[in-house]
Amino acid sequence: MDVVLCNNQLRFEENVEESVRIWDAGKHLGLRCYGEEEAVIGELECMEGPGGGETKANYLKDIVAKEGAEFICMQETKISSTSDNICFSLWGDNNIGWVHSEGDNGAGSILSMWHKDKFCYDSHVIGNGFIAVVGQHLKSSCTCVVVNVYATCNYRDKAALWEALTSFKSTHQNMIGCFCGNFNVVRREDERKGIRGSSNQKKEMSGFNCFIDTNCLVDIPSVGKKYTWFKSNGTTKSRLDRFLVSEEWLLNCPSYKQYVQPRVVSDHCAIVAKSWVKDWGPKPFRTIYVWFMEPGFKAYVKEKWCSYCVQGNSISRLWSRLKNEIKSVEVGGQWCEEPEVVRREVKSVFEKRFTTTQEFGVCLGSVEFKYLPLDVSIRMVSSFTEEEVKEVVWQCEGSKSPRPNGFNFTFIKNCWDYLKSDILEAMHLSQETGTISNECNASFIALVPKVRDPSSLD
Repeated sequence: MDVVLCNNQLRFEENVEESVRIWDAGKHLGLRCYGEEEAVIGELECMEGPGGGETKANYLKDIVAKEGAEFICMQETKISSTSDNICFSLWGDNNIGWVHSEGDNGAGSILSMWHKDKFCYDSHVIGNGFIAVVGQHLKSSCTCVVVNVYATCNYRDKAALWEALTSFKSTHQNMIGCFCGNFNVVRREDERKGIRGSSNQKKEMSGFNCFIDTNCLVDIPSVGKKYTWFKSNGTTKSRLDRFLVSEEWLLNCPSYKQYVQPRVVSDHCAIVAKSWVKDWGPKPFRTIYVWFMEPGFKAYVKEKWCSYCVQGNSISRLWSRLKNEIKSVEVGGQWCEEPEVVRREVKSVFEKRFTTTQEFGVCLGSVEFKYLPLDVSIRMVSSFTEEEVKEVVWQCEGSKSPRPNGFNFTFIKNCWDYLKSDILEAMHLSQETGTISNECNASFIALVPKVRDPSSLD
């Protein structure tokens, strides 16, 4: 299910009145303006983003149209009541369902909306700081619950919210769940910058992580910006907004990720969660040791190995018998997951890093090479025997050299009686032609990021 999370304040007529009150208070404190007061009020109305309510509504509609959103969760809408017309206008469609929690006279208000062609509403629960909507995702026919969360800055309120959400989840164990919104807390120190840690903040992190572990929730990978909230001057930033999903949710939505959008109309970034599966071609294969503990496994290998009818020379036949996440990069300021673009960028990075900046000349004119005795030279070019090959194979550690294509030496040793004829034939052909198939020497380079959710190749 595609879910859009927006922590954007909506500006309606009551917000203009609020701006007027703020400016009146400023004048009492001695503030002066050198232009029209209406311009100052307009600036106050738009302080959280250029263009005010209309810009924010258009921004939301653009995301909905671009991503094909099915469900939208909004926090801190700053409206005490809503209507069909408001929700229809925000979505750009009138086939919309919604649930609204007004909070404290608009402060802390939450709005959940969904498209009725994508999600069939069943029921909802409104608690202090959350809205839980239960229904059926029509495409997957799964009964699920989407919980829209907005936590305050007070630790006691957060702890009470975590307890309420835990209680709610315990009563809906048979449903797959998604908890998203502004949790107003980070999980680790590296999820914030420009804020000095304190004992209370460490207590909050510990409590939040305990809530996630207790409910078996998964903090899905994040793509794009590392932080989701920014102070206006950019000196302070944190990852306060996120998606937490149940393990069952991931079974129905594989490759589910949260894509942090550019900060445009609020001090929070909108987030889009979706399952976007890209075809990266064949994946590296690995032998699993537990296979050999399964009764009948060797007989199965023998049956399948002998049943394959493969064309080509002995090397290609052997290869054919055996072969049965940096997943995105930032290119030109835009986040891209297209496999071809990612491969090209990775290749470019490694070419730059490993290209020499000067030529190194090597001269071997004065080097005297040693020669092998005649009897040793003859043995070097003589045909391989089964005993020689088997001895070399048995000298190799079982988990090493998982090639070709992931079948390691443990597999070859255990299934030697069925594989040896093809292996020996391939080796004899290689000796006769003086060539080794590129497939037999192919390897995969695994880039292991040392940071969580890497956003660049640097």
